[in-house]
Amino acid sequence: MKPMTEDTLAILKKARELLSREGAWTQKAYARDAKGFPCFATEHCAESWCSFGAIQAAAQSLASPTIVDAMEALQEATGASFVSQWNDHPQRQVGSVRRAFDKAIKKLEEEGTENK
Repeated sequence: MKPMTEDTLAILKKARELLSREGAWTQKAYARDAKGFPCFATEHCAESWCSFGAIQAAAQSLASPTIVDAMEALQEATGASFVSQWNDHPQRQVGSVRRAFDKAIKKLEEEGTENK
């Protein structure tokens, strides 16, 4: 895996923070508003996000230009080629989503320590 930037780690941490609140995770939409209707992940009305949507929202809030490395880190943590499909699996639960973010964050933090 290629070295990740501090931006990548910041995006993953912010996305994990977004998903930490009760009811903040969703499936079958990038994001949902308070009434449960789908919306863009980066809209102010968004109150819950899928894994991909949380990364999009985090990147925008941090004014980060790209989400590619964050998505690759989450793909590696989940073992899934498509994070959205992994997120939307009918038996997926929020705990496994949060653990995948934690795993990706930990790996990047360890790689950052090794590279110093």
